Amino acid sequence: MTQEPVSDKESSFAPDGTGIPTSMKKNWESENNGGNHEGYDYMVGMAGTTYGIYSAVEFPKNPNAHESPFFEPLLQRTAAHYSSIDLVSGDSAFLARDNCDLVIEAGGIPRFYPKRGITLKRRGSWSWTNMLMNLIENPQGWLREYHQRSNIETTYSTLKRDFQTPLRKKIKKRREIEKHARICDYNLKRLCYIRRLEEIPIHWKAN
Repeated sequence: MTQEPVSDKESSFAPDGTGIPTSMKKNWESENNGGNHEGYDYMVGMAGTTYGIYSAVEFPKNPNAHESPFFEPLLQRTAAHYSSIDLVSGDSAFLARDNCDLVIEAGGIPRFYPKRGITLKRRGSWSWTNMLMNLIENPQGWLREYHQRSNIETTYSTLKRDFQTPLRKKIKKRREIEKHARICDYNLKRLCYIRRLEEIPIHWKAN
């Protein structure tokens, strides 16, 4: 419901992962290099880079899980809610030939930051090679498109400022509801902002 007002206006998306604290004692970034993410529930989300609305979220059970396996369900749900997907930009955690193919199949252009040691070999994925060749031929344009992903960092920052206290629920099912409620709350606040700023009509708002 919260995606509906921008479903035909947003076409650029970015995935990323972060931690939602369950305790005040730790900071996600301070623990990031050590691989110990106890005290957090993990979240992998996708958001529009123009309006900053979350299009899909996943909450992996393992706080140390890799982000890339969650890309496909995030993209599928995003494609189901939006009229078109023109661009998907993500950091190197999402760099994979399969993910490039998925973006092309959805009608978009992949922009995943390359890792050291990768090659241009297709291995069945033309989209992989084309993405890297575009980087070689037009690095400034490529990076300009890639850095749209920075906007999802902003959405996470805003979300965490809105909810500075850790998750309160202890029972698993209730905690899942609480996490989804925070995302819905963020999206609703964001819609209120862009409705005033850009006069986007919201047909389901209360009279």
